[in-house]
Amino acid sequence: MPNPRPFNPKQVLVETIVIGGGITGLTTAYRLQKSGRSYLLLEKSARLGGKIRSIHKNGYQMEAGPHTIHNRNAALMALCNELKVPLQKPHASAKRRFIYNGHQLLEVPHTPTGMLTSPLLSPWSKARMMLEPFLPVRKIRKTTSVEEYVTLRLGSGVAKTLIDPILSGIYASTADALSLQAIAPDLAEFNNTQNGSLLAYLKQKQQQHQGTPYQVYSIVGGLQTLVSAMADELNPARVLTGKHVCDVTRNEQGYYQVLTDTDEKYFAKNVVVATEAFQAATCLRVLSKGLFDRLNRIPYVPMAVVHLGFRREALQHELDGFGFLIPRHVGLKLLGAIWPSSMFDDRAPDQHCLLTCMLGGNKEADILHWGDAQLIHFALQGLSEALELHRSELLPTLQYVVRWPHAIPQFTPKHLETLESVRMEVERFAGLFLTGNYMKGVSLNDCVEQALNTVAIIKGEAPWPWKTHYEPIDPASLTAVIE
Repeated sequence: MPNPRPFNPKQVLVETIVIGGGITGLTTAYRLQKSGRSYLLLEKSARLGGKIRSIHKNGYQMEAGPHTIHNRNAALMALCNELKVPLQKPHASAKRRFIYNGHQLLEVPHTPTGMLTSPLLSPWSKARMMLEPFLPVRKIRKTTSVEEYVTLRLGSGVAKTLIDPILSGIYASTADALSLQAIAPDLAEFNNTQNGSLLAYLKQKQQQHQGTPYQVYSIVGGLQTLVSAMADELNPARVLTGKHVCDVTRNEQGYYQVLTDTDEKYFAKNVVVATEAFQAATCLRVLSKGLFDRLNRIPYVPMAVVHLGFRREALQHELDGFGFLIPRHVGLKLLGAIWPSSMFDDRAPDQHCLLTCMLGGNKEADILHWGDAQLIHFALQGLSEALELHRSELLPTLQYVVRWPHAIPQFTPKHLETLESVRMEVERFAGLFLTGNYMKGVSLNDCVEQALNTVAIIKGEAPWPWKTHYEPIDPASLTAVIE
């Protein structure tokens, strides 16, 4: 195919345009750079990293978004090692996580045996759980919710007391609103193909990870250090921030045209849209009304992160763990809290402590209308009850609020059906890649894995997954023109 140059000074031709500079897009650009491929990264904001942002204020170190990574995230750990970012191991007590049951904080059990001895569950719930291996196995459908499955296998007590708060800590959602097959495909496959019980699955997973104890980490300086390390490896001329993409279209020569709100045009053989689903929908509305409609079906929930600093002597609780979660039925606005300064020594000034509180989610859509004072009030109210402290004892020395209007995509019981329809439409467009946490999973590792897989396809090291023909090209056949 002939090169469509010459272009005017505001036109650029590259092999791949990456739209979105969050962890997925940034990793994609980094891998393309390391592979010697021609690319351009366009990010609408003034900074890279998306929701990864470390904040340093008054001697406190806070995370606006994700807080930790863990050693079972193979792709992410490999990336950290490659970039030589210094990992930070927490204190041993970080293995302890708690649930507030409306009366006290109780430690979360890590094994099925621990569940049987935990005071979190009632005697009836434990007896019901013991019946699980003898129950008939029913096929998990795409629309089967986590609550439906867990209630069937272990009873409603486990679903409401244990599973619901754990899911709120990951997805800011409830067990009835999440598709089991979407968030736990391995479990669904085990159930459907091996006719196995849930307890048998958990036992198998436990055996698989023997010799690799679960370990969380942070990064010295905060997770932002990872973003900065990748950004430093990129050619500054290939990274354009403050570029809001309005439209993606395709010309007669088969190249994608990316248009910004300042009328700049960029052309590429491949376009990787690494944004949130609704943003991808807007970018692609001219190219495909089908993608516009389907991507807009993926809901997001709002969240607020409230960082509160205290003098350590003011809090009588030991704070000896990762933090705690609160089941919805307890009736508090607070979803849970992390204890960063109990895990890492550099998160608060000497003789102080930092507590990071989460509010919002799928049951609090109006959180965006709450002012800072209201958010802090509900955070302190939840801390007061869970830590058994009088409200007058909670006098913060630091208050810092972060709002996320679209915090986490929701893997609803209709999510897999929506993704299937998205993939069917994407199949029409060779060289178009949709990536991001709404596609495969919300963890940083899921996003990194998507980036690596995308680059492998572009390089011809992995097959194009659709029926349409896709021919990887020699990057030397394209000449990038960058002002």
